[in-house]
Amino acid sequence: MTSNLEAHLASCGVDPTFANQLVCDGWSMEAFSMLVNDRAEFTDEVWEQLMPGTSLSLLQKSSLKHAWQQLQDAPRPGPSSGDPSNSSSSPSVESSWSEAFAPKLSPNAVAALKKQYLQDYPGEVLSHETLPSSRLLALAHLQHQRSEHKWIPWK
Repeated sequence: MTSNLEAHLASCGVDPTFANQLVCDGWSMEAFSMLVNDRAEFTDEVWEQLMPGTSLSLLQKSSLKHAWQQLQDAPRPGPSSGDPSNSSSSPSVESSWSEAFAPKLSPNAVAALKKQYLQDYPGEVLSHETLPSSRLLALAHLQHQRSEHKWIPWK
């Protein structure tokens, strides 16, 4: 059985071996779409971290960029109302948890938080295993915005 990411990468011309390796390394569609903020950030360091010990051809790099770009251009599921100003004042429809929790952060907000963290702590490794859950990020972000810095009981 192939994953959504593996199928997406294959449709963009990425070598099936590379696509399978990324999925085995734990990459998902959401994580891959957050790989970098813009195309200019695809550096040799990113390629080395993405596929360690593998020399990617120019064609494979181009195919991976194309797959990433398609995820950026894809419409995000969200409220079906036509008024974009209304979406920020009401709870997010795409939220998968109760309204008692902080509103879910957008992928752009998470990317900005990750980028700021990496700038502030360049020696720290931020991976899928070390990144806080989306609920914890949302709650901490909400408290920071409101300047309500208090203990967050978390398991």
